[in-house]
Parts: sequence; C-alpha cells; structure tokens
Amino acid sequence: MKTQVFDPFAAVRETGGCTFEPHIGWWTQCESAPQAKELGRPFAGKRDAIYIPTLQKDGRSVSSETIENLKQEARELGLSKTSRASGMWVLSETNEVQTETIWSCLRSNL
Repeated sequence: MKTQVFDPFAAVRETGGCTFEPHIGWWTQCESAPQAKELGRPFAGKRDAIYIPTLQKDGRSVSSETIENLKQEARELGLSKTSRASGMWVLSETNEVQTETIWSCLRSNL
C-alpha cells in the first residue's frame, strides 16, 4: 500500500526504503493498512513506472553509461517521462541507510 509518510527516516527503518518525488513528497510501500496508518497517509496510485538508482547496494556508483542505457530501455517500453527523484534505502550488504538520486521513468500520459 503506497503511503505518504510523516517521517521518511522512520519509514526507512520500518519498510527498508522511501522515495521522494516532487509531485508526491516522501512515500513508501507498506505491507498492511495498520502499518500505512502508523507511518503516514495511504494513497491510491496507479501508474507504470520504474526507478533507476545511481548507487549500487555496496554504495559504489552506477556508471553513467548504464543509467543512460536504462533510460533508453524505459523509453522503448513507453516510459518516456523521466524525472529526478531522491531515495533512501537500507543497504543489504552493510545495513546502513543510503541516500541517492534516482531517476523515475513514467508513462507520459499519466
């Protein structure tokens, strides 16, 4: 369940990740309605999107070439509206919180 969160740091600790998009704010995916109500305001959202990270799970940068290739592949799938967003995640290898720029690729008619 998509949820606009009150505190992105609490959401990251609870769910493992949180995304900031200018037109939505900080949001996360919750597993249950009680969790969503605890962390923020659930919202309905239907859209086709992918998110392209700029950092790998170990904290190393994703190459610019890889990012551009993924953006091109997203365009080929019809996800032609690309915008910059931010994300916070718990790294699987170190269990630390990582913040990064991400690219969201959306279907342009949504």
